Amino acid sequence: MPSNPTTPPAWLADPARADELLGRLAAQLTAHRRERIETVLARRTRRLTVALEDIYQPHNAAAVLRSCDGFGVQDVHVLENLNTLRLRAPGSNVSMGTERWVTLHKYRPAKGVPTDPAVTHPATVAAAKALKTGGYRIAALTLRGSPVDLSEVPLDKPLALFIGTELTGLSDAAHEAADFAVKLPMEGFAQSFNLSVCTAVCLHELTRRLRDPKAKITWQLPVEEKRRLLFEWLQRDVAGADELLTRWTK
Repeated sequence: MPSNPTTPPAWLADPARADELLGRLAAQLTAHRRERIETVLARRTRRLTVALEDIYQPHNAAAVLRSCDGFGVQDVHVLENLNTLRLRAPGSNVSMGTERWVTLHKYRPAKGVPTDPAVTHPATVAAAKALKTGGYRIAALTLRGSPVDLSEVPLDKPLALFIGTELTGLSDAAHEAADFAVKLPMEGFAQSFNLSVCTAVCLHELTRRLRDPKAKITWQLPVEEKRRLLFEWLQRDVAGADELLTRWTK
């Protein structure tokens, strides 16, 4: 079952009230910090997302989150059929704390269901269904079959890039759910890049195309989504944010 972000407070649904409270909360930060948050928020997108299937190396997972943050991709879907995502290896800070600024959606097999996740991959099936219901098409990054070049993947609809485990790649379930099988062009003897490098290269190419003015794609977040995301960020960035909001909303 998916494990998703918490329900936002009721006052966020009132634009005037939300802008007032968020403004008061932001005023607790320095002008430089407020400007940075506003700049990053303006470049965030949900038109493109990444789904990680059974990633088990913490430094790879952390590096992927850092790339998503760096390229302005807000959502990362974590598919835990067999492996639980760990972001921090002992003594490592590969993510640079970027897990605080991206939105993680976790999918796990339902408890008590008699099935073998190594065979059925229920987390992958659930994630694919949720994403397709949300209007996404799925691009599976793979070496199987005859994948098309990443540059050929259409971006006229929201796109979810599925990336598989370090050892075996994506499962059969992910391949079956995919609308496209895609690859990166390789000019050397190696067949593939490291998982985290591969993700970064893919996001660079896809976000470049997404934001190209000639493409005329609306990739920016809607105003209401910006408010919710700003609320989540300020909650983490402002000392005593919850106490302040409780006082102001009484």
